[in-house]
Amino acid sequence: EFAAALENEVFDIILADYRLPTCNGIQALQTARQKCPDTPFLLVSGKIGEQAAIEGLKKGATDYVLKQCPERLVPVVRRALREAREQAYRKQAETELIRREKYFRALTENSLDVISILNRDGVFQYNSPSVKQVLGYVPEELTGQNAFALIHPDDLPKAMQAFEQALKDPDLRVTQELRFRRQDGSWCHLEVVGRNRLA
Repeated sequence: EFAAALENEVFDIILADYRLPTCNGIQALQTARQKCPDTPFLLVSGKIGEQAAIEGLKKGATDYVLKQCPERLVPVVRRALREAREQAYRKQAETELIRREKYFRALTENSLDVISILNRDGVFQYNSPSVKQVLGYVPEELTGQNAFALIHPDDLPKAMQAFEQALKDPDLRVTQELRFRRQDGSWCHLEVVGRNRLA
């Protein structure tokens, strides 16, 4: 009946006596963890040894309460429910983060523009696949290289000045026309738009 109830309904919390007529609390816990792993599970017992309590916690019980200490039940239930809500929020946030990352990756990998991420020293951390079409480099071969090493010497001072300004002012959007060295050694005229996204 317990297993069937878990199949057909959603519960906020499960309370299980440690000693049950046809099974024990650990067996009930294992069933609950298979069918509803995110539901808080409390073991309640009049006689639960320390070893049994530790076993329950290791197998995924949220907490345990002794029947001799009924005053603990309400605070333990409240804490278990609060932790379950926080865990649900974290999972939701992680799912959203993964979704956004996939979306960002799809955008960057299919963009015709080159999208680059530099650290505060101007070293490439990431380049989108379009860098191969525009400059002839495989994205991975630029990782770890300093972007300023690819800029034409005549354009280097204004590029470094714009970069320093962006580092000082995260709200500043800098735009520069620069010559970049292609993989074959020729120069390519690019309009570079940058913004400070460093934490």
